[in-house]
Amino acid sequence: MRLSTSFLVLILTITNCVSQTIEPSIGNCFTIIVGKNASYDGSVLIAHNEDDAGQLLVDLHKVPENNAPVELLINDSIQVKSTSRLSYLWIDIPGEKFADTYLNEYGVSICSNQARSKERESQGMIDYHFRKIIAAKAKSAKEGLKIATELIETYGYTYSGRSYTIADPNEAWVLEIVKGKIWVAQRVPDSEIVIIPNYYVIDQIDFKDTVNYRYSTQLVSNAVEKKWYNPKDSIPFSFRKVYGDTEVINGEWNISRKWIALNKFSEQHYNYFDNFPFSFEPKNVIHLEDIMNILGNHYEGTEFEIHPDYNNGNPHGNVIMRVCSEYNQTGFIIQLRNWLTPEIGNLIWFAQRRPCINPFVPIYFGVKKFIPEFESRDFQEAESLHFSDNINLIETYPIHSSWLFYNYAKQIDDNYTYNIDKISKYKLSVQNQLFNEQKIFEQNMVGSFKNDKKQLVDSLTKFTNKHLKARYTFVKQYLKENQ
Repeated sequence: MRLSTSFLVLILTITNCVSQTIEPSIGNCFTIIVGKNASYDGSVLIAHNEDDAGQLLVDLHKVPENNAPVELLINDSIQVKSTSRLSYLWIDIPGEKFADTYLNEYGVSICSNQARSKERESQGMIDYHFRKIIAAKAKSAKEGLKIATELIETYGYTYSGRSYTIADPNEAWVLEIVKGKIWVAQRVPDSEIVIIPNYYVIDQIDFKDTVNYRYSTQLVSNAVEKKWYNPKDSIPFSFRKVYGDTEVINGEWNISRKWIALNKFSEQHYNYFDNFPFSFEPKNVIHLEDIMNILGNHYEGTEFEIHPDYNNGNPHGNVIMRVCSEYNQTGFIIQLRNWLTPEIGNLIWFAQRRPCINPFVPIYFGVKKFIPEFESRDFQEAESLHFSDNINLIETYPIHSSWLFYNYAKQIDDNYTYNIDKISKYKLSVQNQLFNEQKIFEQNMVGSFKNDKKQLVDSLTKFTNKHLKARYTFVKQYLKENQ
């Protein structure tokens, strides 16, 4: 897996000439999608690092279903009426337009990665409310895809480009959007996995395959009109090459992150400059621990790994962006299991701030409400104040876990070499305890409350909040003892 030393020196020299850090507007988020036949237990897995600059609030909400007519926002000036709203879990990051994640009562989940396009002229009307509408209405990934593409074609998308993951307990799709009304979607094969950094990953399209591909009718004609593609050249149409911004396609912060994950899971070894596949069959079935480790990766064992004497060993905030980076607000794995009732079968393994130092806590869809350390306000207030600039979140919600976990990560980074060995051992110990306790807990829940939904929901709420509180308590005590 090692690059040549001369090549690495060349890459680092070029990068240093450009910038000392990766701008968050260029490199944000990282996703791994695991098809149900590629996972260890038959579940669909969506692993994601949410990367955004700054000290941000990460709030958790459970939004109840609403069987009465509701209005769903397209943007601040346009609303559409809906006959109802599904229930969903919502990872809310106030102030951000493209950071929120959703998991609804049918197991439909949606998250995204920035993927800049060449488009500079087209306009759109929808951005922040896009994924919330899908969570509120879709009963399957395919229906979510249909809702998404109808929104794009009706209102247009505002941002340069984006790569969305839309999944349910049976399948997953990658939907990639160009500013305006251009889009393409590809199904993730059940026995394969997909790795998404911050560029388009859909390459050549089989236009005759209506099972595994969807696309806007103007996909090719628009590219021809803009002179990005010429059919007379007899070159196969590649979405990522035709529409993708060259800087992000060639960006080392993208190539290196996909390269490290690809070579961890693939039977085939890939070199840095190889043409990476959209999806591939892993050499072994994928376990939760496997993708937890990748979400906390800093290129260990490669020439991209920093020298331990540099910056006190801190691997975050360096020239080439790591999978686990300075911008991590949270890491999580959505696990979707079609053989269990949704309350217990669908869950989010949640690690606040950086996955390299924090264990992942299981948050069950059946949770009713979160403790105030992880939910600063109820979902109605969170919706109305999401873009409020006149609230000092730290002063308004001083006990919130986000501030503790931010300071915890900073303290460890300040002397990473000294701290990380002890913290890593503690994290591994806690994670193994969580796996063991969760296994016993689920066996008891399925056996005891199979036909008693209220008891099941109460138990899932208690279990989830107990472990969130335990993480909060540990970090608070750690900071107190290491002032």
